Amino acid sequence: PMLPSSPTARTRTTKEDALAWALTHGIVMRDAKSDKLFTHAPMTLAPYEFSAQAFLSAVALAPVFNRLVDAVARHPTWLQERLRGVASHDAFTGRLLSILDTVREEGEAQPLYLGIHRSDYMPHEGPVSDPRLLLQVELNTISSSFGGLSSSLAGMYRTLHTLTDPNGVVPPNRATDALASALARAHGEYQARTGSAGCVVMFVVQPLERNEADQRMLQFQLLERHGVRVKRASLREVADLAYIDPATRALLFRDHEVSVVYFRAGYTPDDYDGEKEWDARLKLERSRAVKCPNIAYHLAGAKKAQQLLAVPGELEIFLNARDCERVRAVTAGLYTLDESEDSAEVAAVVSRAVANPEAYVLKPQREGGGNNLYGQEMAEALRTMSASERAAYILMERILPPAEHATLLRDSEVFRAMCTCELGIFSVFLGDASRRPLLDEYAGYLLRVKSVQTNEGGVAAGYAVLSAPILYEDPAVSLEELCEGGGEALRELSADIHALRKGEVDDAFMVDLRSVLVVSALAGLAGVLVGWWSRMRR
Repeated sequence: PMLPSSPTARTRTTKEDALAWALTHGIVMRDAKSDKLFTHAPMTLAPYEFSAQAFLSAVALAPVFNRLVDAVARHPTWLQERLRGVASHDAFTGRLLSILDTVREEGEAQPLYLGIHRSDYMPHEGPVSDPRLLLQVELNTISSSFGGLSSSLAGMYRTLHTLTDPNGVVPPNRATDALASALARAHGEYQARTGSAGCVVMFVVQPLERNEADQRMLQFQLLERHGVRVKRASLREVADLAYIDPATRALLFRDHEVSVVYFRAGYTPDDYDGEKEWDARLKLERSRAVKCPNIAYHLAGAKKAQQLLAVPGELEIFLNARDCERVRAVTAGLYTLDESEDSAEVAAVVSRAVANPEAYVLKPQREGGGNNLYGQEMAEALRTMSASERAAYILMERILPPAEHATLLRDSEVFRAMCTCELGIFSVFLGDASRRPLLDEYAGYLLRVKSVQTNEGGVAAGYAVLSAPILYEDPAVSLEELCEGGGEALRELSADIHALRKGEVDDAFMVDLRSVLVVSALAGLAGVLVGWWSRMRR
């Protein structure tokens, strides 16, 4: 249970420090009780212990999953054929698939695909016979959030905590800059290819979005660093105020041509109150604006697509043998519940899950947290659902993460609890399939921590809190060995970790902190000299 806690020597960062840092660095969310107020985002008071090797292995997979999503999205026939079954049982997936059908029939207006993905993992602590240390929870291809807040929070831990912990290091987190740079790159490519100028990036958002500060960080980074303006719009506003130029298929909104449409909404049925919102989504997809994601990328991240890619032979359609091996090394057991695919296998896995409900998770085709079923609730659902209802779900092996004590800060109250964590690795991809990708990079991280009594992991949904990893190296595994073939970003990150451990890196946060200390010292010295001079004159 979560118990009230008082600061300890291990906590390092006090509640007051954390609250002050959060408020001065924008680590805030809209208050759940009043849409006019903002409060600090829920967080841990100290970074969460994590294996450096596990962290870097997840980073190394970022370009692999980028390539996988792009390859799946550019094979729309695979999506249409493989998802048609679940679409017949799940109305939301059916509507998304119908948009893909329409876009294919009319001809794609924009071959340039932009992806801001987040692959989520949990450390796995299975029996001795199970060598897997890290397993993928899911791959998010739409509205991958908390890059902005996570960047600022990592700065808090790096500045206030790691100064007192010489053994571990909080890795750099440049998600705000990386995600904004990806949007800016797509914006620039659009203007160069179309000859348009003065375009804007559109953020498609939910009304009264609680996580608005996270989005605004990207918005203002785009303006300050890249000179790119952002217009925010709900799907309803897109329906009412946006239109497509019939001659060029350019998307126009409030008299501005839109270069990039960045979805921070549209991933849940709750975002579609009626046909107006669905018409708006189709309008965006029909336009020549670069979509992040487009409908094919969105569907490539569906739970059913994830399960289908775990079927032997499917992954090989899109990746080479080495990459298939790397993906399967982090893939948990995933099982179809569609009897039309394999009725005997479905009957067997349902029987196993009902008999051992703690070993499985029942997942619908939904994003955003709070949708999965666990334990006896899952077992009861499997027993009582019709075959058609079950076919809208997939079954996943339950990941068994290790637990440790953590101190959590929520609503200005401090709690201590046994917790587990979930690591999200951001990546960005920009390409048009005609040549090498214009962008294919690791783009920062998100770490969420939750009580062992909580199954779900969404921060915005109220289940988890934000954190950052503090990395400890396993001397039995070489970081250089692990990073071999992992790309430039991974080599740079590994070098950063080594240098930070040796105290050789003056990153932005450390420079700022040292500047403050130097200025304070000089001010103190000046005060002493002035006092001495005053006494001498007397």
